Amino acid sequence: MAEKYGTIPKRFTKEWWEYFWDYYKIHTIAAAFIIFAVGITIYQTMTAPKYDLNLTYVGDIYLTDEDISTIQEELAEVIPDTDGNNEKNAGITQLVFSENNEDPQYTQAIVTKLQLEFVSDDSMLFIFSEDKARYLFENDSLSGAFQPVSQWLAEGNEVSEEMLYTNKGEAYGVVLPDSATSTGGYQKLYAAVRTPRTNDDEEINERVGNSIAAANALIGISENN
Repeated sequence: MAEKYGTIPKRFTKEWWEYFWDYYKIHTIAAAFIIFAVGITIYQTMTAPKYDLNLTYVGDIYLTDEDISTIQEELAEVIPDTDGNNEKNAGITQLVFSENNEDPQYTQAIVTKLQLEFVSDDSMLFIFSEDKARYLFENDSLSGAFQPVSQWLAEGNEVSEEMLYTNKGEAYGVVLPDSATSTGGYQKLYAAVRTPRTNDDEEINERVGNSIAAANALIGISENN
């Protein structure tokens, strides 16, 4: 803090405001920034759309609007109306990046955002491209973050070994048919279901059950197209 010299002027006079700004402008700017940031966070939280199911997509290529509509329509057939608004809506978070991106800061920002997805249990269903699998399964801090396929694959969805994503001898992902998205011909996509951080939360367990139903619907999407 700057050392104060002279007599402090009478409060709220012109001289006092000049004095206040000289000695406390850094504190004032910092406080204003914090208040602004908190206000923005609260506003975003209050106005964020609510979905019956959240899905996280991690890949090289953005899903098109048509892709998103196809996925949402497919999921609407199997997910419940959890918020009771007579609509079934699935929210899709797209985390798209490339290691060849000329902006490493952008890539790191997306990777950090991906890691933050595991801080909460909002999104229990993931679609990921084969080359991005290492960010989900080769990170020691995410060990056990996903359920083995044997725990969630429905009997009607029979798959071969070639259709599985396997890490350290355990299958965690099932390939989606190319018809599931327009990017299917360019990148192999898999569906995976997260492991809940606790089994004692009824709402989270319901979310996991809905995600399992959604994953199986996406795997069998070609049957309906």
